[in-house]
Amino acid sequence: MLCFFKNSNICIGYLKCGDINEDGYDKIDYKFSPEYWGKGYGYELVSGMIKYLYEVVKVETGIETSLNVLNIASIKVSEKCGLKLIEKETMNEYILMRMNKKDYVNN
Repeated sequence: MLCFFKNSNICIGYLKCGDINEDGYDKIDYKFSPEYWGKGYGYELVSGMIKYLYEVVKVETGIETSLNVLNIASIKVSEKCGLKLIEKETMNEYILMRMNKKDYVNN
């Protein structure tokens, strides 16, 4: 899904979900144009997607994302949204973060 500013045609990035892995986790992925980094849009969109997945889609197992180990901002966004580090693969330069359904708390 492309992400636009409300009431405008300015695209700031994308948010993707729907791929369910072999463990039953719904995978999310997001990217933003560099000029919109550090402005809180990542948290707003990711937390909204998590809420949507749990409350509307009714995800059964949980949510996960795979991030580049050097992308500290995305790691912080994921942590702030409640995802936890599961695996760090330094050879392939990624980390896997997850949130189990039982850990989801609607704020």
